Amino acid sequence: MFKYLYREKVVKSHCHELSLMGVMHQGHEGNLGASALEAHYRQRRVLVMGADGFLGINCIYALQRLGAEISIVSRRATPRAVDFQGRVFHGDGRDRALVRAAVAQQSIVFDFLGTMGAVDSNHDPLRSLEEDCRPHLTLFQTCAEAPTPPLVLFCSSRLVYGKPQYLPVDEAHPCQPQSMYAVHKLTSEQHLQVLQQSHGLRFCVLRKCFKIPIFRRQLPGCEPQQRRARQPQRQSGCALAEHMGVPEHYVYGRGARASGPCPGETPAPVITGQRAQSRDVW
Repeated sequence: MFKYLYREKVVKSHCHELSLMGVMHQGHEGNLGASALEAHYRQRRVLVMGADGFLGINCIYALQRLGAEISIVSRRATPRAVDFQGRVFHGDGRDRALVRAAVAQQSIVFDFLGTMGAVDSNHDPLRSLEEDCRPHLTLFQTCAEAPTPPLVLFCSSRLVYGKPQYLPVDEAHPCQPQSMYAVHKLTSEQHLQVLQQSHGLRFCVLRKCFKIPIFRRQLPGCEPQQRRARQPQRQSGCALAEHMGVPEHYVYGRGARASGPCPGETPAPVITGQRAQSRDVW
């Protein structure tokens, strides 16, 4: 599901944060046992950016189970995470004053910010630059300048590699993005490396492959459909869910949109879902 970057040394140093991704997937414990994760996150101050998207919401649920002190940034009047009791900063991820207040005294920042997909980013590159690049740089710069900089975990994408030249794709594979979305993801990774050199900012990057929206609870404004996903393009997702012990599959959204690969890419399993409005994801 996720590709861990910067090889063994960094993966070991941030194994708790990487293991949280396992907890996000229906309670699977990831690289560490549940007790070690609970000890690491209990009462630890954590900020989740992009808290109203699929990954952000499930990150919140995982952190709640582990006893973390969670803060989020949301553009919505009511965050999408059900019964969220933590601190909410309402506003735009590009607002430095807001981000500065949200980042203050945090130990870890999970960055799931994003609004546009790969195809849409090619249709409107300037909007993609403004909404899918600037917020990350604002966050990273603010974290780097904090009196006690938090650890930043940035969710990137497999799309930075472009069309695979060989399989399986490893970290030595050339980065040849084919969408503005991927260009901006790769640019954000480089921003982090520069801030590490100039400010000593600690960070870890995950290049996600694809996500399978399997919900056990209904989100406000959504209508999960409790059904077997029988379409051929969903078979890989069903097999993974069955391997994880998920007995029933919940398809996120109302089925209004089918996501697809970018031009020149090998088709991958997709999930049908409702298109998120631009401002809803932050």
